[in-house]
Amino acid sequence: MKLNQQVEIHADQYPGVKFLGRVRDIGIATNSTFALLPSSNSNGNFVKVVQNIPVKIKLDSINKSLAIGSSVTIKINTRRSA
Repeated sequence: MKLNQQVEIHADQYPGVKFLGRVRDIGIATNSTFALLPSSNSNGNFVKVVQNIPVKIKLDSINKSLAIGSSVTIKINTRRSA
């Protein structure tokens, strides 16, 4: 993933509507790195833990209002840069 890659967003509240945007910022560390109470895996358990890296997306234009906490599906085109 790189800055300025094209993003396609589909929101459950607007079926059939596609929002377009671009990657504007990629976090420097996983969310758990900055957590107030980070999870500890010190019990000798070697299970893989999913880590999330925050990514900011800027919408190109929007003519509908997306509610905070909306359920969306995001596709980032990682094959070509803009």
